[in-house]
Amino acid sequence: MKRFKPAIITALLLAIVGCGLLYSPYGQRIEEEFGLALLFKLRGPRPPPGQAVIVNIDHESSKELGLEKHYSKWPRTVHAALVDKLVQYGANVIAFDMHFAEDKRQKDDLAFAEAIQRAGNVILVEKLEYRTLSPSIQQELTGNIEMEILVPPIQPLADAAMALAPFPLPKLPVRVDRAWLFKDTSGGIPTLPAAAFQAATLSHYDRLHSLLTQHITIDSKTLPEKAQEAVSGPGLVETMRNMRMVFQENPNLYRQLINKDQLDISFESSEYTQHLLTLIKMYGGESIISIDFHGPPASHKTLTYHDILASDQNSPMDIANIIKGKAVFIGAARRTWSNQKDGFYTVFSQKDGLDLSGVELAATIFTNLAENRTVQKLSVYSSISLVVLSAIAACLLSFLLQPAIAIPLLLGSIGTSLFSAHKIFSMNGVWFPLIIPILLLPVTAFLIATLYAYLIEQRERKHISKALGYYLPTNVVEELSKDLSFIKKGDRMVYSACLMTDAKNYTTLSESLPPEEMSILIKEYYQYLFREVKNQDGLVCNVIGDSMLAMWPASQPLASLREKACKAALQIAEAVEEFNKKHPETPLPTR
Repeated sequence: MKRFKPAIITALLLAIVGCGLLYSPYGQRIEEEFGLALLFKLRGPRPPPGQAVIVNIDHESSKELGLEKHYSKWPRTVHAALVDKLVQYGANVIAFDMHFAEDKRQKDDLAFAEAIQRAGNVILVEKLEYRTLSPSIQQELTGNIEMEILVPPIQPLADAAMALAPFPLPKLPVRVDRAWLFKDTSGGIPTLPAAAFQAATLSHYDRLHSLLTQHITIDSKTLPEKAQEAVSGPGLVETMRNMRMVFQENPNLYRQLINKDQLDISFESSEYTQHLLTLIKMYGGESIISIDFHGPPASHKTLTYHDILASDQNSPMDIANIIKGKAVFIGAARRTWSNQKDGFYTVFSQKDGLDLSGVELAATIFTNLAENRTVQKLSVYSSISLVVLSAIAACLLSFLLQPAIAIPLLLGSIGTSLFSAHKIFSMNGVWFPLIIPILLLPVTAFLIATLYAYLIEQRERKHISKALGYYLPTNVVEELSKDLSFIKKGDRMVYSACLMTDAKNYTTLSESLPPEEMSILIKEYYQYLFREVKNQDGLVCNVIGDSMLAMWPASQPLASLREKACKAALQIAEAVEEFNKKHPETPLPTR
């Protein structure tokens, strides 16, 4: 298990780097832009829970109702009639994602305001603008200062509405994945979906207030005991801001209330419990949430102005069943890219360029709150554990197993992890990080293991080549070094032509000469022999006394080896004759 130690060391280093990358801004952006999008793509669309209905201002209604093509030119009596119809059919809350910023005909404006007043459950959007301070003010300050300004609708409508709320959306960097419930930089004001949800669940306000008083002391002027007092007194928006401030000033309150055992509402309906929990999370949790999208445009139940206003002649009971008890969001939800001006790029934007409209996003966020389901990131502890386990498993597989086995196992583990993350995300919206721990770390571990194995093999090849070089010629060493598997498997067959020589009268001569002279003589003798072996690319493998063993090895049985050995023998015979002429008194005839 020589590779176990480097596998563990590599795993720990990868785990440290992976955790650092995962919680860096760059890593978070990668996970959100690619990992979250992949989870939505694997999951696909899911049916909306049905608590919200969209009323679309479309061109077809313009034709059917005999109105101007663009809804901004419609008389506001049309909106007034719509509100009356929605109230008649039992709409729980009505939210306009339309900014009524300009005065029209006074009579029409007043008629619309009166309809809003009668309904008592209408929320109007107010525009949030970013404005730069004037140069004269900026001269007194440092830097370029921007302010967020809330622009309400015209006064009669603003006074009649139940609440006014902005609907800004963060684009990080381009795609919309998250939404504000409270805009902290604008004084903690609730956004349109949050205000609509609180309006739709006013029946839970008294119970929530009672739960709060069990843990803290509450100023009745800031947070009235009853819902109707809160709406008629501070107002819905101000009450929501005060409620959130209470949670922010008491950090432990959220943890105390979020425990279902503390709520003591087991006798209530599951929907009641769910809505109450959502209110606690909304006020005590983060001000920004990750949206759990339902699907592409037109996923929500969508009616038109004409459907509602002409419903007396066209099966009014069907419309009533659709509207009753629902939150109704009114705005422009275009069905073709060419007509869309209020579009936001999301994970479910269509290939033809059609995006989700603002009113569809508002309805989506509202239904996320209604079903107490938003996209929830995996906890820090769980994410770190996932990174560490992924790094260890990938390194052990990559270092300890052969690539032919490691690659299928790694691919199988990646596939299993993706499938598990997809199932968990589909069931409850928990967002597992994918790109870094499940994809990047296994690939990196395998590449590092492959590089490590290559470097180890090269080092072993170098050492073995050096050792073989003492006994074999360079060309043979290079041939053997191409495949070192024989080292582990056992001996490898090597072919060779062999040449052995023997000097006649060596024993007699060595007995008659002093050892020093004999040593000089035999060394000179072998120089003649070695020269001819080398000239024919041979290798002197051994010398014992007057005998020499030369070899011409190769990885294949080549005829040229025998030819070189024979040539060497002939040349050695000529060389020995030359040697003997030089030493006539001490010749060494060679066989």
